Amino acid sequence: QKDLVYGSLMGDAKRMSPSSVAFGHGTKQQEYLMWKYHELRNLCSPDSVRIMTYTDSRSGSHLIDGRFYTKANTEIETILEQFYESGTKEITEEILANLSDFSLAVWYMDDGSTDMYRRFQNKNINPSPLFSFCTESFSAQSCANIQKWFVEKWNIDTRLRPRKNSLGEFIGQRLLIELDSNEKFLDMIRPHILPMFAYKIDYEAYCASMIGR
Repeated sequence: QKDLVYGSLMGDAKRMSPSSVAFGHGTKQQEYLMWKYHELRNLCSPDSVRIMTYTDSRSGSHLIDGRFYTKANTEIETILEQFYESGTKEITEEILANLSDFSLAVWYMDDGSTDMYRRFQNKNINPSPLFSFCTESFSAQSCANIQKWFVEKWNIDTRLRPRKNSLGEFIGQRLLIELDSNEKFLDMIRPHILPMFAYKIDYEAYCASMIGR
């Protein structure tokens, strides 16, 4: 449970109160949300689960927004103090020292992505996919800490790619796994990746997920 909380806070989870964590996922990840709830159910109230539906004003699509949060808990309070010591979420060496390979897999399921679409759209090329984490919201120091942790703990090389918005404004840095570390990275997280996220690590699963789109 602690590994799951750490991995989720690296990703989409956030502080609900000084001793409670909030989890939320959108339309396509309700099964994932309920998996997290099941894993943490003794720390949560069933009343905290909220599944809301709404209509996208632009597309007219019916969407789902799911949420739940933990009860007040002293161990969770300690973890949150690490993440929000400065008032905003920052990633320190202390936090990273608590991450396991399972935590890393949860973080990747939350905030990881791959560019397998390049191979899918361009049938004549077979590029090695890039695996990345959405770290744009983290400070430069947090990103540097994550890079150091990857190489020192796991011997995995990474690089940072500057990101800009549609106006050309700098919005942060995205962490990419270097190609020569791909297999090592995948070997670590693969045992923990849920079937619904197989498309993030396997090309054939990615192609299957694109059928009918």
